[in-house]
Amino acid sequence: MSGGIGSGLRSNRSAAISSRSRVSAISACALCARGGGSPRSNASTAMERPKAMRDSSDLNDISFLGRLSEMLSMRIEEQTRELFDASGIVVPVRSCSLLTALAQAGEASAAQLARTLGHSHQLVTQKIPALLRLGLIVQHPDPADARRKLFRLTERGRAQLAEIDAYSARISEVYRQLFDEVGDTHRIIVDTLAALEERPLSQRARQAYFRRN
Repeated sequence: MSGGIGSGLRSNRSAAISSRSRVSAISACALCARGGGSPRSNASTAMERPKAMRDSSDLNDISFLGRLSEMLSMRIEEQTRELFDASGIVVPVRSCSLLTALAQAGEASAAQLARTLGHSHQLVTQKIPALLRLGLIVQHPDPADARRKLFRLTERGRAQLAEIDAYSARISEVYRQLFDEVGDTHRIIVDTLAALEERPLSQRARQAYFRRN
């Protein structure tokens, strides 16, 4: 990775990920883009055809990096769900960071959670109903604005976060062993995000075009 990435930007990105440390090993939050269809169905289909994935010409094309990242995210989510089930964790894999942010805030609106996580308001509001049904959070009107709802963790939600903390401690060693095999994927993702934030693909494409011409 180029040393041109600003150290401040690298520190900010690392700090943002560290603030969600209890789920950094499980949520793959940098890889949340999805294609169409059912997420679990897509992930299951992908896992059933590992050789086809490796042999696919489009996946060997570097320009399909986003699709590969999406497949990695789905693979991690699917396999993490199995481990969550075995550990008695009912939190949806992709909602761990939301619960963590809510625990840190005490209580917050959907808009506040979206800003904290860097997610869209729509994405946060899509996750909230399942958390309410599972009894992990409760809602109440904002005393300052009755049109707005505030959310906070329930006792069950706090207990589930404690289970996630314990799970994260166990799974971290598994990821370290994986990185010994394939390289530090986590570090590469963090550095790539920082590099694209500093210089987006559009800027890089223009510079590449001008160099050729």
